[in-house]
Amino acid sequence: MGWKLGGDPAEPSFEDGTGRDRSFHPDLPVAGEAGVRPYVFVERLDETLDKIAEHGGCETQSVVTVIGATA
Repeated sequence: MGWKLGGDPAEPSFEDGTGRDRSFHPDLPVAGEAGVRPYVFVERLDETLDKIAEHGGCETQSVVTVIGATA
């Protein structure tokens, strides 16, 4: 997906495919027993799902449209 990991273990971060810096927040509690549930925004959903399947992954939740979200 074009992500580049950065930072150090105490302050991990990553740069997504858009070039924006994102951060992880290890100090925040995990919501629920299932653990981390990331939401990933992509421009070409079908292509992204195909790539995920090619690497052994799968979709675990129906696609959700987020009103007002921008890439």
